[in-house]
Amino acid sequence: MIEAWVIGDSASSRNKFLTYLQEVLTEADKEGNYTTVINFKPLSPDEIRFNAAPHLCLISADTVLQDLVRISKIKAELPNVPLLVQLPKELEKVAIIEQLARFGVEGFITSNTTPTEVLAKIILLAKGREREKSGKLILVIGAKGGVGATTITAAVCEKLVEKGKKTVAIDLNCRSQDLSRFLQVRPYLNENFQLLLEGSKPVNKEHVLECIGKVWEDEENFWVLTPPALNLENSMRNSSKTLRIFLSIVEILDKEFDYTLIDLSHQYGVVKNALLKVADQVILVTNNDPASSYAFISEANELRKELPVSVPITLVDNCCFPDGLESSLLRSELETAMPEEGVEWIKFPVLYNKAGAKWAGSSSTLYSLSSKGTVKGIEAVVNELGDFEEENLVSQKESGLSVIKEVKRSLASKVKSLVASRDGKRVGEQKSRPQPIADYSAQHKPLSNKELLELPSASLLSAVVNESKALEKTGNKELIVNASNPAQPLNEHQRAKKAVSLSAKPEPFYLETSRNGTSNEEVKDNQEPEEEFLISSPVITSQGRS
Repeated sequence: MIEAWVIGDSASSRNKFLTYLQEVLTEADKEGNYTTVINFKPLSPDEIRFNAAPHLCLISADTVLQDLVRISKIKAELPNVPLLVQLPKELEKVAIIEQLARFGVEGFITSNTTPTEVLAKIILLAKGREREKSGKLILVIGAKGGVGATTITAAVCEKLVEKGKKTVAIDLNCRSQDLSRFLQVRPYLNENFQLLLEGSKPVNKEHVLECIGKVWEDEENFWVLTPPALNLENSMRNSSKTLRIFLSIVEILDKEFDYTLIDLSHQYGVVKNALLKVADQVILVTNNDPASSYAFISEANELRKELPVSVPITLVDNCCFPDGLESSLLRSELETAMPEEGVEWIKFPVLYNKAGAKWAGSSSTLYSLSSKGTVKGIEAVVNELGDFEEENLVSQKESGLSVIKEVKRSLASKVKSLVASRDGKRVGEQKSRPQPIADYSAQHKPLSNKELLELPSASLLSAVVNESKALEKTGNKELIVNASNPAQPLNEHQRAKKAVSLSAKPEPFYLETSRNGTSNEEVKDNQEPEEEFLISSPVITSQGRS
Protein backbone atom coordinates (compact mmCIF):
# COMPACT_ATOMS: atom_id res chain seq x y z
CA MET A 1 0.00 0.00 0.00
CA ILE A 2 1.31 3.40 -1.04
CA GLU A 3 0.39 6.50 0.95
CA ALA A 4 0.61 9.54 -1.37
CA TRP A 5 -0.10 13.20 -0.65
CA VAL A 6 -1.58 15.54 -3.24
CA ILE A 7 -0.26 19.05 -2.46
CA GLY A 8 -1.97 22.21 -3.77
CA ASP A 9 -2.37 25.78 -2.57
CA SER A 10 -6.13 25.80 -3.08
CA ALA A 11 -8.84 23.20 -2.67
CA SER A 12 -9.81 23.52 -6.34
CA SER A 13 -6.24 22.83 -7.51
CA ARG A 14 -6.00 19.78 -5.23
CA ASN A 15 -9.35 18.40 -6.39
CA LYS A 16 -8.42 18.95 -10.04
CA PHE A 17 -5.13 17.10 -9.65
CA LEU A 18 -6.81 14.34 -7.63
CA THR A 19 -9.42 13.79 -10.36
CA TYR A 20 -6.64 13.47 -12.91
CA LEU A 21 -4.85 10.85 -10.80
CA GLN A 22 -8.03 8.80 -10.34
CA GLU A 23 -8.49 8.78 -14.13
CA VAL A 24 -4.92 7.55 -14.46
CA LEU A 25 -5.64 4.60 -12.18
CA THR A 26 -8.85 3.79 -14.04
CA GLU A 27 -7.05 3.75 -17.38
CA ALA A 28 -4.24 1.63 -16.00
CA ASP A 29 -6.77 -0.81 -14.59
CA LYS A 30 -8.24 -1.33 -18.05
CA GLU A 31 -4.87 -2.32 -19.45
CA GLY A 32 -4.35 -5.07 -16.88
CA ASN A 33 -4.61 -5.98 -13.23
CA TYR A 34 -2.11 -4.27 -10.92
CA THR A 35 -1.86 -5.19 -7.27
CA THR A 36 -0.52 -2.00 -5.68
CA VAL A 37 -3.01 -0.09 -3.55
CA ILE A 38 -2.54 3.70 -3.70
CA ASN A 39 -4.24 6.03 -1.21
CA PHE A 40 -4.25 9.73 -2.20
CA LYS A 41 -4.64 12.33 0.54
CA PRO A 42 -5.14 16.01 -0.46
CA LEU A 43 -3.30 18.54 1.74
CA SER A 44 -2.27 22.18 1.64
CA PRO A 45 1.42 23.09 2.13
CA ASP A 46 0.63 24.40 5.63
CA GLU A 47 -0.90 21.06 6.71
CA ILE A 48 2.22 19.04 6.00
CA ARG A 49 3.78 19.47 9.44
CA PHE A 50 0.73 18.03 11.17
CA ASN A 51 0.77 14.63 9.41
CA ALA A 52 3.04 11.61 9.34
CA ALA A 53 5.36 11.44 6.33
CA PRO A 54 3.98 9.51 3.31
CA HIS A 55 5.72 7.32 0.76
CA LEU A 56 5.33 9.91 -2.01
CA CYS A 57 4.35 13.57 -2.43
CA LEU A 58 2.66 14.81 -5.63
CA ILE A 59 2.60 18.61 -6.26
CA SER A 60 -0.06 20.19 -8.49
CA ALA A 61 0.72 22.41 -11.48
CA ASP A 62 -0.91 25.50 -9.90
CA THR A 63 1.56 25.39 -6.98
CA VAL A 64 4.48 25.25 -9.43
CA LEU A 65 3.14 28.25 -11.38
CA GLN A 66 2.68 30.43 -8.32
CA ASP A 67 6.06 29.95 -6.66
CA LEU A 68 8.93 27.58 -7.49
CA VAL A 69 10.63 28.38 -4.19
CA ARG A 70 7.63 26.87 -2.38
CA ILE A 71 8.77 23.45 -3.63
CA SER A 72 12.13 23.81 -1.88
CA LYS A 73 10.27 24.59 1.37
CA ILE A 74 8.14 21.44 0.95
CA LYS A 75 11.32 19.40 0.42
CA ALA A 76 12.79 20.87 3.58
CA GLU A 77 9.69 19.69 5.48
CA LEU A 78 9.91 16.20 3.88
CA PRO A 79 13.62 15.53 3.26
CA ASN A 80 13.23 11.74 2.88
CA VAL A 81 10.08 11.74 0.76
CA PRO A 82 10.36 11.77 -3.06
CA LEU A 83 8.58 14.62 -4.89
CA LEU A 84 6.65 14.09 -8.14
CA VAL A 85 5.65 17.40 -9.78
CA GLN A 86 2.91 18.02 -12.32
CA LEU A 87 4.65 20.37 -14.74
CA PRO A 88 2.47 22.93 -16.65
CA LYS A 89 2.91 22.99 -20.41
CA GLU A 90 4.35 26.54 -20.38
CA LEU A 91 7.07 25.45 -17.93
CA GLU A 92 8.22 22.37 -19.86
CA LYS A 93 11.69 23.82 -20.38
CA VAL A 94 15.11 22.41 -19.60
CA ALA A 95 16.07 25.42 -17.43
CA ILE A 96 12.95 25.00 -15.27
CA ILE A 97 13.53 21.27 -14.95
CA GLU A 98 17.16 21.89 -13.85
CA GLN A 99 16.00 24.39 -11.22
CA LEU A 100 13.36 21.99 -9.88
CA ALA A 101 15.95 19.20 -9.73
CA ARG A 102 18.14 21.44 -7.54
CA PHE A 103 15.14 21.93 -5.24
CA GLY A 104 14.95 18.15 -4.74
CA VAL A 105 12.28 17.11 -7.29
CA GLU A 106 12.79 13.52 -8.45
CA GLY A 107 10.11 13.11 -11.13
CA PHE A 108 7.86 15.05 -13.49
CA ILE A 109 4.42 14.55 -15.03
CA THR A 110 4.06 16.43 -18.33
CA SER A 111 1.18 16.76 -20.78
CA ASN A 112 2.66 13.94 -22.87
CA THR A 113 2.95 11.42 -20.02
CA THR A 114 0.63 8.45 -20.52
CA PRO A 115 -1.46 6.98 -17.65
CA THR A 116 0.75 3.88 -17.60
CA GLU A 117 3.87 6.02 -17.31
CA VAL A 118 2.32 8.09 -14.51
CA LEU A 119 1.43 4.94 -12.57
CA ALA A 120 4.91 3.51 -13.20
CA LYS A 121 6.55 6.66 -11.82
CA ILE A 122 4.35 6.62 -8.72
CA ILE A 123 5.11 2.97 -8.00
CA LEU A 124 8.86 3.20 -8.65
CA LEU A 125 9.39 6.33 -6.55
CA ALA A 126 7.22 5.11 -3.67
CA LYS A 127 8.49 1.52 -3.59
CA GLY A 128 12.09 2.69 -3.74
CA ARG A 129 11.59 4.72 -0.55
CA GLU A 130 8.99 2.51 1.12
CA ARG A 131 9.65 1.89 4.78
CA GLU A 132 11.07 -1.48 5.70
CA LYS A 133 8.63 -4.13 6.84
CA SER A 134 8.85 -5.27 10.40
CA GLY A 135 7.59 -8.80 9.74
CA LYS A 136 8.12 -11.74 7.43
CA LEU A 137 5.44 -13.04 5.06
CA ILE A 138 5.56 -16.82 4.52
CA LEU A 139 3.39 -18.90 2.20
CA VAL A 140 2.72 -22.57 3.05
CA ILE A 141 1.84 -24.51 -0.09
CA GLY A 142 0.92 -28.17 -0.44
CA ALA A 143 2.04 -30.16 -3.45
CA LYS A 144 -1.52 -31.52 -3.52
CA GLY A 145 -4.46 -31.83 -1.17
CA GLY A 146 -3.93 -33.84 2.01
CA VAL A 147 -0.14 -33.61 2.31
CA GLY A 148 -0.31 -31.70 5.62
CA ALA A 149 0.17 -28.03 4.69
CA THR A 150 -2.45 -26.90 7.23
CA THR A 151 -0.89 -29.14 9.90
CA ILE A 152 2.58 -27.72 9.27
CA THR A 153 1.22 -24.14 9.29
CA ALA A 154 -0.33 -24.53 12.75
CA ALA A 155 2.69 -26.36 14.21
CA VAL A 156 5.20 -23.80 12.90
CA CYS A 157 3.07 -20.97 14.30
CA GLU A 158 3.11 -22.51 17.77
CA LYS A 159 6.88 -22.97 17.68
CA LEU A 160 7.34 -19.33 16.62
CA VAL A 161 5.09 -18.23 19.47
CA GLU A 162 7.17 -20.34 21.86
CA LYS A 163 10.21 -18.37 20.70
CA GLY A 164 8.40 -15.15 21.64
CA LYS A 165 7.48 -14.11 18.08
CA LYS A 166 4.19 -12.35 17.43
CA THR A 167 2.55 -14.59 14.83
CA VAL A 168 -0.64 -14.54 12.77
CA ALA A 169 -1.94 -17.33 10.51
CA ILE A 170 -4.27 -16.54 7.61
CA ASP A 171 -6.87 -19.16 6.67
CA LEU A 172 -8.00 -18.78 3.04
CA ASN A 173 -10.05 -21.99 2.87
CA CYS A 174 -13.49 -20.43 2.44
CA ARG A 175 -15.11 -23.82 1.88
CA SER A 176 -14.14 -25.85 4.98
CA GLN A 177 -12.14 -23.39 7.16
CA ASP A 178 -9.75 -26.18 8.21
CA LEU A 179 -7.15 -24.09 10.03
CA SER A 180 -9.76 -22.04 11.91
CA ARG A 181 -11.83 -25.08 12.93
CA PHE A 182 -8.83 -27.21 13.92
CA LEU A 183 -7.58 -24.40 16.19
CA GLN A 184 -11.13 -23.59 17.36
CA VAL A 185 -10.89 -19.89 16.43
CA ARG A 186 -14.25 -18.21 15.89
CA PRO A 187 -15.96 -16.92 13.87
CA TYR A 188 -15.29 -19.56 11.24
CA LEU A 189 -16.69 -17.22 8.57
CA ASN A 190 -15.35 -13.69 9.06
CA GLU A 191 -17.95 -10.99 8.40
CA ASN A 192 -15.58 -8.10 9.17
CA PHE A 193 -13.07 -9.48 6.68
CA GLN A 194 -15.79 -9.70 4.05
CA LEU A 195 -16.91 -6.09 4.62
CA LEU A 196 -13.36 -4.89 4.04
CA LEU A 197 -13.04 -6.88 0.81
CA GLU A 198 -16.35 -5.55 -0.46
CA GLY A 199 -15.26 -1.97 0.21
CA SER A 200 -18.01 -1.37 2.80
CA LYS A 201 -15.41 -0.39 5.40
CA PRO A 202 -12.13 1.50 4.86
CA VAL A 203 -8.95 -0.51 5.06
CA ASN A 204 -6.91 0.70 8.02
CA LYS A 205 -5.04 -0.82 10.93
CA GLU A 206 -7.97 -0.57 13.36
CA HIS A 207 -10.45 -2.33 11.06
CA VAL A 208 -7.96 -5.00 10.01
CA LEU A 209 -7.12 -5.92 13.62
CA GLU A 210 -10.85 -6.33 14.29
CA CYS A 211 -10.85 -9.25 11.85
CA ILE A 212 -8.34 -11.48 13.66
CA GLY A 213 -9.05 -13.79 16.59
CA LYS A 214 -6.88 -15.01 19.44
CA VAL A 215 -6.10 -18.74 19.50
CA TRP A 216 -5.52 -19.05 23.27
CA GLU A 217 -6.82 -16.62 25.85
CA ASP A 218 -3.58 -16.63 27.83
CA GLU A 219 -1.33 -16.12 24.78
CA GLU A 220 -1.04 -12.67 23.23
CA ASN A 221 1.24 -13.66 20.35
CA PHE A 222 -0.88 -16.22 18.46
CA TRP A 223 -3.71 -14.96 16.19
CA VAL A 224 -5.68 -16.25 13.21
CA LEU A 225 -7.46 -14.42 10.39
CA THR A 226 -10.45 -16.63 9.59
CA PRO A 227 -11.75 -16.68 5.97
CA PRO A 228 -14.64 -14.59 4.58
CA ALA A 229 -17.89 -16.08 3.36
CA LEU A 230 -17.32 -15.08 -0.26
CA ASN A 231 -15.28 -17.01 -2.80
CA LEU A 232 -11.94 -15.21 -2.89
CA GLU A 233 -10.80 -16.62 -6.22
CA ASN A 234 -13.93 -15.57 -8.10
CA SER A 235 -14.11 -12.18 -6.41
CA MET A 236 -10.52 -11.28 -7.19
CA ARG A 237 -10.74 -12.59 -10.72
CA ASN A 238 -13.75 -10.36 -11.41
CA SER A 239 -12.47 -7.25 -9.61
CA SER A 240 -8.91 -6.04 -9.36
CA LYS A 241 -10.06 -3.66 -6.61
CA THR A 242 -10.86 -6.66 -4.35
CA LEU A 243 -7.40 -8.04 -5.03
CA ARG A 244 -5.74 -4.76 -4.07
CA ILE A 245 -7.81 -4.51 -0.90
CA PHE A 246 -6.84 -8.06 0.05
CA LEU A 247 -3.14 -7.34 -0.45
CA SER A 248 -3.39 -4.14 1.58
CA ILE A 249 -4.92 -6.17 4.47
CA VAL A 250 -2.04 -8.66 4.24
CA GLU A 251 0.46 -5.79 4.21
CA ILE A 252 -1.00 -4.26 7.40
CA LEU A 253 -0.80 -7.63 9.18
CA ASP A 254 2.74 -8.10 7.91
CA LYS A 255 3.77 -4.82 9.53
CA GLU A 256 2.01 -5.56 12.81
CA PHE A 257 3.32 -9.10 13.34
CA ASP A 258 6.78 -10.67 13.34
CA TYR A 259 5.59 -13.59 11.19
CA THR A 260 2.56 -13.89 8.92
CA LEU A 261 1.89 -17.43 7.66
CA ILE A 262 -0.69 -17.96 4.90
CA ASP A 263 -2.12 -21.44 4.36
CA LEU A 264 -2.42 -21.69 0.57
CA SER A 265 -3.26 -25.38 0.46
CA HIS A 266 -6.68 -24.63 -1.13
CA GLN A 267 -5.90 -21.56 -3.25
CA TYR A 268 -4.70 -21.38 -6.84
CA GLY A 269 -4.87 -18.90 -9.70
CA VAL A 270 -5.23 -15.17 -9.01
CA VAL A 271 -4.88 -15.32 -5.21
CA LYS A 272 -1.79 -17.50 -5.30
CA ASN A 273 -0.09 -15.48 -8.05
CA ALA A 274 -0.74 -12.20 -6.23
CA LEU A 275 0.70 -13.50 -2.95
CA LEU A 276 3.79 -14.90 -4.66
CA LYS A 277 4.66 -11.32 -5.66
CA VAL A 278 4.83 -10.15 -2.03
CA ALA A 279 6.08 -13.29 -0.23
CA ASP A 280 9.38 -13.34 1.66
CA GLN A 281 9.64 -17.14 1.77
CA VAL A 282 7.73 -20.23 0.61
CA ILE A 283 7.32 -23.57 2.41
CA LEU A 284 6.47 -26.41 0.04
CA VAL A 285 5.08 -29.50 1.80
CA THR A 286 4.87 -33.08 0.56
CA ASN A 287 4.24 -36.40 2.28
CA ASN A 288 5.85 -39.83 2.03
CA ASP A 289 3.16 -41.16 -0.30
CA PRO A 290 4.70 -41.97 -3.72
CA ALA A 291 1.51 -40.66 -5.38
CA SER A 292 2.44 -37.10 -4.29
CA SER A 293 5.89 -37.11 -5.90
CA TYR A 294 4.93 -35.89 -9.37
CA ALA A 295 2.80 -33.02 -8.03
CA PHE A 296 5.62 -32.01 -5.67
CA ILE A 297 8.25 -31.91 -8.41
CA SER A 298 5.96 -29.98 -10.74
CA GLU A 299 5.08 -27.40 -8.06
CA ALA A 300 8.71 -26.89 -7.01
CA ASN A 301 9.85 -26.18 -10.57
CA GLU A 302 6.91 -23.85 -11.19
CA LEU A 303 7.53 -21.86 -8.01
CA ARG A 304 11.21 -21.44 -8.78
CA LYS A 305 10.35 -19.88 -12.16
CA GLU A 306 7.79 -17.45 -10.70
CA LEU A 307 9.62 -16.34 -7.56
CA PRO A 308 12.63 -14.02 -7.44
CA VAL A 309 15.95 -15.66 -6.66
CA SER A 310 16.02 -13.79 -3.33
CA VAL A 311 12.91 -15.66 -2.13
CA PRO A 312 13.95 -19.09 -0.79
CA ILE A 313 11.84 -22.25 -1.10
CA THR A 314 11.97 -24.58 1.90
CA LEU A 315 11.06 -28.21 1.20
CA VAL A 316 9.31 -30.16 3.99
CA ASP A 317 8.81 -33.92 3.94
CA ASN A 318 5.86 -34.64 6.20
CA CYS A 319 6.16 -38.39 6.85
CA CYS A 320 2.54 -38.71 7.98
CA PHE A 321 2.11 -42.31 6.78
CA PRO A 322 3.75 -44.96 8.98
CA ASP A 323 3.96 -47.35 5.99
CA GLY A 324 5.14 -44.71 3.49
CA LEU A 325 8.56 -44.15 1.98
CA GLU A 326 11.50 -43.45 4.25
CA SER A 327 12.67 -39.87 4.26
CA SER A 328 16.15 -40.65 2.87
CA LEU A 329 14.70 -42.64 -0.05
CA LEU A 330 12.05 -39.99 -0.73
CA ARG A 331 14.59 -37.18 -0.87
CA SER A 332 17.04 -39.05 -3.06
CA GLU A 333 14.31 -39.82 -5.59
CA LEU A 334 12.88 -36.29 -5.67
CA GLU A 335 16.22 -34.47 -5.86
CA THR A 336 16.94 -35.91 -9.29
CA ALA A 337 14.12 -33.80 -10.79
CA MET A 338 14.26 -30.74 -8.52
CA PRO A 339 15.64 -27.29 -9.43
CA GLU A 340 19.37 -27.05 -8.89
CA GLU A 341 19.30 -23.73 -6.99
CA GLY A 342 16.98 -21.85 -4.68
CA VAL A 343 15.40 -24.88 -2.97
CA GLU A 344 16.54 -26.53 0.24
CA TRP A 345 15.30 -29.42 2.36
CA ILE A 346 14.83 -29.00 6.08
CA LYS A 347 17.49 -30.66 8.22
CA PHE A 348 15.14 -33.29 9.71
CA PRO A 349 11.83 -34.68 8.39
CA VAL A 350 8.55 -34.32 10.27
CA LEU A 351 8.04 -37.87 11.51
CA TYR A 352 4.73 -39.65 12.00
CA ASN A 353 3.25 -39.54 15.48
CA LYS A 354 -0.03 -41.19 16.42
CA ALA A 355 -0.84 -38.78 19.25
CA GLY A 356 0.04 -35.73 17.16
CA ALA A 357 -2.29 -36.86 14.38
CA LYS A 358 -5.23 -36.09 16.70
CA TRP A 359 -4.50 -32.36 16.85
CA ALA A 360 -7.39 -31.40 14.54
CA GLY A 361 -10.22 -29.84 16.54
CA SER A 362 -8.26 -29.94 19.81
CA SER A 363 -7.29 -26.23 19.70
CA SER A 364 -3.70 -27.55 19.94
CA THR A 365 -1.15 -28.30 17.23
CA LEU A 366 1.09 -31.11 16.08
CA TYR A 367 4.02 -29.45 17.85
CA SER A 368 2.58 -29.63 21.36
CA LEU A 369 1.04 -33.11 21.03
CA SER A 370 3.87 -35.02 19.38
CA SER A 371 7.00 -36.83 20.50
CA LYS A 372 10.57 -35.59 20.23
CA GLY A 373 11.10 -36.94 16.71
CA THR A 374 8.19 -34.98 15.26
CA VAL A 375 9.05 -31.88 17.29
CA LYS A 376 12.59 -32.03 15.91
CA GLY A 377 11.22 -31.74 12.38
CA ILE A 378 9.03 -28.74 13.26
CA GLU A 379 12.02 -27.03 14.86
CA ALA A 380 14.00 -27.67 11.68
CA VAL A 381 11.31 -25.85 9.66
CA VAL A 382 11.36 -22.88 12.03
CA ASN A 383 15.16 -22.67 11.87
CA GLU A 384 14.85 -22.11 8.12
CA LEU A 385 12.53 -19.12 8.61
CA GLY A 386 14.87 -16.81 10.47
CA ASP A 387 18.20 -16.31 12.19
CA PHE A 388 17.40 -18.84 14.88
CA GLU A 389 20.66 -20.81 14.54
CA GLU A 390 22.57 -18.12 16.44
CA GLU A 391 19.82 -17.99 19.08
CA ASN A 392 20.04 -21.78 19.41
CA LEU A 393 23.83 -21.62 19.81
CA VAL A 394 23.47 -18.92 22.47
CA SER A 395 20.85 -20.95 24.33
CA GLN A 396 23.02 -24.07 24.06
CA LYS A 397 26.00 -22.12 25.36
CA GLU A 398 23.95 -20.77 28.25
CA SER A 399 22.65 -24.26 28.95
CA GLY A 400 26.21 -25.63 28.89
CA LEU A 401 27.41 -22.91 31.23
CA SER A 402 24.56 -23.63 33.63
CA VAL A 403 25.48 -27.34 33.59
CA ILE A 404 29.13 -26.47 34.28
CA LYS A 405 28.10 -24.19 37.14
CA GLU A 406 25.91 -26.93 38.57
CA VAL A 407 28.75 -29.45 38.35
CA LYS A 408 31.12 -26.99 40.02
CA ARG A 409 28.57 -26.34 42.75
CA SER A 410 28.09 -30.06 43.30
CA LEU A 411 31.85 -30.71 43.43
CA ALA A 412 32.38 -27.80 45.80
CA SER A 413 29.67 -29.17 48.07
CA LYS A 414 31.24 -32.64 48.07
CA VAL A 415 34.72 -31.24 48.75
CA LYS A 416 33.33 -29.13 51.57
CA SER A 417 31.62 -32.12 53.15
CA LEU A 418 34.80 -34.20 52.83
CA VAL A 419 36.88 -31.45 54.42
CA ALA A 420 34.33 -31.04 57.19
CA SER A 421 34.35 -34.79 57.79
CA ARG A 422 38.15 -34.87 57.88
CA ASP A 423 38.35 -31.85 60.16
CA GLY A 424 35.74 -33.35 62.46
CA LYS A 425 37.80 -36.51 62.70
CA ARG A 426 40.91 -34.52 63.54
CA VAL A 427 39.05 -32.55 66.14
CA GLY A 428 37.89 -35.78 67.71
CA GLU A 429 41.43 -37.05 67.77
CA GLN A 430 42.66 -33.86 69.39
CA LYS A 431 39.97 -34.11 72.02
CA SER A 432 41.14 -37.61 72.92
CA ARG A 433 44.73 -36.46 73.37
CA PRO A 434 46.02 -34.87 76.55
CA GLN A 435 46.77 -31.19 76.43
CA PRO A 436 50.52 -30.50 76.11
CA ILE A 437 52.41 -29.10 79.08
CA ALA A 438 53.37 -26.09 76.96
CA ASP A 439 49.73 -24.96 76.94
CA TYR A 440 49.59 -25.18 80.75
CA SER A 441 52.78 -23.25 81.22
CA ALA A 442 51.62 -20.59 78.78
CA GLN A 443 48.51 -20.14 80.91
CA HIS A 444 50.65 -20.19 84.10
CA LYS A 445 48.99 -23.37 85.31
CA PRO A 446 51.82 -25.81 86.07
CA LEU A 447 50.99 -29.50 86.42
CA SER A 448 51.00 -31.20 89.75
CA ASN A 449 52.45 -34.66 90.29
CA LYS A 450 48.97 -36.13 90.27
CA GLU A 451 48.19 -34.53 86.88
CA LEU A 452 51.50 -35.74 85.54
CA LEU A 453 50.60 -39.26 86.65
CA GLU A 454 47.42 -39.08 84.60
CA LEU A 455 49.36 -38.31 81.38
CA PRO A 456 50.51 -41.23 79.19
CA SER A 457 54.25 -41.67 79.36
CA ALA A 458 54.82 -41.08 75.63
CA SER A 459 52.71 -37.92 75.69
CA LEU A 460 54.64 -36.64 78.71
CA LEU A 461 57.99 -37.08 77.01
CA SER A 462 56.70 -35.49 73.79
CA ALA A 463 55.24 -32.52 75.64
CA VAL A 464 58.43 -31.94 77.62
CA VAL A 465 60.66 -32.13 74.56
CA ASN A 466 58.42 -29.81 72.55
CA GLU A 467 58.41 -27.30 75.36
CA SER A 468 62.16 -27.39 75.66
CA LYS A 469 62.53 -26.69 71.96
CA ALA A 470 60.09 -23.81 72.18
CA LEU A 471 61.94 -22.27 75.09
CA GLU A 472 65.20 -22.68 73.23
CA LYS A 473 63.83 -20.72 70.29
CA THR A 474 62.79 -17.92 72.59
CA GLY A 475 66.39 -17.56 73.74
CA ASN A 476 66.09 -19.04 77.25
CA LYS A 477 69.75 -19.95 77.83
CA GLU A 478 68.98 -21.72 81.08
CA LEU A 479 68.03 -24.75 78.97
CA ILE A 480 71.37 -24.83 77.25
CA VAL A 481 73.89 -24.09 80.00
CA ASN A 482 75.02 -26.93 82.26
CA ALA A 483 75.51 -25.34 85.67
CA SER A 484 77.84 -28.07 86.95
CA ASN A 485 79.95 -28.11 83.80
CA PRO A 486 79.29 -25.09 81.50
CA ALA A 487 81.65 -26.41 78.86
CA GLN A 488 79.56 -29.53 78.34
CA PRO A 489 76.05 -28.83 76.88
CA LEU A 490 73.07 -30.63 78.23
CA ASN A 491 71.69 -33.58 76.31
CA GLU A 492 68.04 -33.80 75.23
CA HIS A 493 66.82 -35.54 78.34
CA GLN A 494 68.67 -33.19 80.62
CA ARG A 495 67.20 -30.22 78.80
CA ALA A 496 63.70 -31.72 79.05
CA LYS A 497 64.15 -32.24 82.78
CA LYS A 498 65.27 -28.66 83.19
CA ALA A 499 62.32 -27.39 81.10
CA VAL A 500 59.91 -29.13 83.45
CA SER A 501 61.56 -27.59 86.49
CA LEU A 502 61.48 -24.12 84.89
CA SER A 503 57.80 -24.41 83.85
CA ALA A 504 56.81 -25.52 87.32
CA LYS A 505 58.29 -22.57 89.21
CA PRO A 506 54.92 -21.13 90.39
CA GLU A 507 54.19 -24.52 92.02
CA PRO A 508 57.41 -26.50 92.21
CA PHE A 509 57.40 -30.18 91.62
CA TYR A 510 60.19 -32.73 91.10
CA LEU A 511 60.34 -35.97 89.24
CA GLU A 512 62.96 -37.32 91.69
CA THR A 513 61.63 -39.73 94.30
CA SER A 514 63.72 -41.50 96.90
CA ARG A 515 63.87 -45.22 97.10
CA ASN A 516 62.40 -45.23 100.57
CA GLY A 517 59.21 -43.58 99.30
CA THR A 518 59.82 -40.16 100.77
CA SER A 519 59.72 -37.34 98.27
CA ASN A 520 61.93 -34.34 98.71
CA GLU A 521 58.80 -32.13 98.49
CA GLU A 522 57.85 -30.69 101.80
CA VAL A 523 55.31 -32.84 103.63
CA LYS A 524 52.75 -31.02 105.66
CA ASP A 525 51.90 -32.03 109.15
CA ASN A 526 49.62 -35.08 109.55
CA GLN A 527 49.96 -35.78 105.79
CA GLU A 528 51.27 -39.05 104.52
CA PRO A 529 54.15 -38.86 102.10
CA GLU A 530 53.37 -39.39 98.43
CA GLU A 531 53.94 -42.85 97.09
CA GLU A 532 56.79 -43.56 94.82
CA PHE A 533 55.76 -43.78 91.11
CA LEU A 534 57.52 -45.35 88.22
CA ILE A 535 56.82 -44.64 84.54
CA SER A 536 57.07 -47.70 82.36
CA SER A 537 57.99 -45.76 79.25
CA PRO A 538 61.36 -44.09 79.02
CA VAL A 539 60.98 -41.00 81.11
CA ILE A 540 63.31 -38.81 83.07
CA THR A 541 64.02 -39.79 86.67
CA SER A 542 66.78 -39.04 89.15
CA GLN A 543 68.56 -42.21 88.04
CA GLY A 544 68.14 -41.52 84.27
CA ARG A 545 66.04 -43.95 82.13
CA SER A 546 63.81 -46.41 84.00
